[in-house]
Amino acid sequence: MMIAPKRMSSGRYLDLGELNEEDIDIKDINTALNYIYRFTGHHKDKEPLTVAQHSALVLNLSKRLFPHEADVQLHCLMHDWPEAYYGDVATPLKRLMKKWYTDYTHKVDKLVYDKYYHFSMNEEVEQKCKICDLLALDIERRAMWKDQRGKELWPENPMEVMSLKEKLSLFDTYQSNRYFDLEELYKEFVNDK
Repeated sequence: MMIAPKRMSSGRYLDLGELNEEDIDIKDINTALNYIYRFTGHHKDKEPLTVAQHSALVLNLSKRLFPHEADVQLHCLMHDWPEAYYGDVATPLKRLMKKWYTDYTHKVDKLVYDKYYHFSMNEEVEQKCKICDLLALDIERRAMWKDQRGKELWPENPMEVMSLKEKLSLFDTYQSNRYFDLEELYKEFVNDK
């Protein structure tokens, strides 16, 4: 008997309480992340990106900042893939759920990375991905809320690599592309292996 049955885009039912690597499917990930909105859908001036659009943006930033580091780029592409199984949970809620949240998500993260990440993971790769993710977050927030009230509550932007005009233009580019084929983007890394 399933503890936490979840029907996936493929039509299969998975037990979210007992996930295993065979349950992880790039097609389910691709479909889900193209329909899950960041910021739990909250915005004011421009609609938020989907998790897939955000993943493609983070990959773009990693290619700009770390052009010869395929391990960092693949990690940037994949960093939110596990959200296909547990959703894009708002950071304040993550803080409230603390250990319970991290205990569960770390297991799912490991399953996804064990299946699809073919490089060695280390702290340097994770830190470089975090830089790209925070840059994308800054781009998204500036585009979605012209009013920057509460900015002191945001994570610190690790570096300035583009002007505000460039950030807004980049956001518009990713927002206008409604669907990102994450599986195709992933194949670039598999074929280069």
